[in-house]
Amino acid sequence: MAVQSKVSTVEKSVANAKASVTQAEKKLSTAQEQLKEKQKKAEKQAKEEKKKAEKKAQKEKKKLEKQ
Repeated sequence: MAVQSKVSTVEKSVANAKASVTQAEKKLSTAQEQLKEKQKKAEKQAKEEKKKAEKKAQKEKKKLEKQ
């Protein structure tokens, strides 16, 4: 009977460990998705800023050429 109790306890521990792993994997997956979104936003923002800077530089260049 004591062995059966031990086995049952170990099985419960294994089940809890599996549930914890599953939960951790979900958190990791969510974090990875959020990171991808942040990277996309950062890249988009960098492109827009570069575009603005290039436009500004072109205006300055034209201004200087007229002088």
